[in-house]
Amino acid sequence: MFLKNTLRTVVAGSVLSVLLAGSASATSLSLDYLGYASGGRNITVYNLSGDASDVRDGLKTGGAYEFYDDTLGTFVAWCLDLLTPQQTGADQPYTVTDTPYDGSLSDAVLARIQAYFDANYYVGLEDDKNTSGAFQFGLWEILYDDNYNLMIGDFVAAPRASRDNDAFFLAQSYLAAAASYTGKSKWVLSYLQSTEGESQNLVTAAPAPVPLPAAGLLLAGGLMGLGALRRRRKAA
Repeated sequence: MFLKNTLRTVVAGSVLSVLLAGSASATSLSLDYLGYASGGRNITVYNLSGDASDVRDGLKTGGAYEFYDDTLGTFVAWCLDLLTPQQTGADQPYTVTDTPYDGSLSDAVLARIQAYFDANYYVGLEDDKNTSGAFQFGLWEILYDDNYNLMIGDFVAAPRASRDNDAFFLAQSYLAAAASYTGKSKWVLSYLQSTEGESQNLVTAAPAPVPLPAAGLLLAGGLMGLGALRRRRKAA
């Protein structure tokens, strides 16, 4: 299962990365929504203004989504949008873009998203509902607030029930890790924008390419290993 999910993430994300590096504005996808990758966890979102009409208020379920596309196959994506429901079913039109929300997300927000993935994401995180739910909770905080804390600020949330506690506090640890992250970029992020405005905007990730020198060292090491094996066989 782990190998299957690894291949799913790497292959689908890598194809998206190629599309993104090419002509993102002209790249269209037709996605089939398959549901949650492993289920989700729940939080209650509160609006500090007390305006009950704010559609962010109330119960929200967090967890990775699975989609299928004829080119990409099955891949995992994360919600970037609490204001729009995710439509279910097939043939949802999306565009791959490097300027999500038509460029309205600031560079600071995009940098926070990148650091959040780099500090916390790993292949298989979406296969457990606690880690999957936690990652989504933290991503919402990153999008709607800048203090890396789900319990204070412009975006405030609480566990919906006791079974959601682990995911909620795990999200807090993800946010703390992102706030202090200063390492390299480990993931290439691809943003998917709903072209008809009827579904949530999304983000998916693929491992960052291995630098060529490091790849060359790995190849050289592999060739040396094969040479040593052949010498041992000849000696025997």
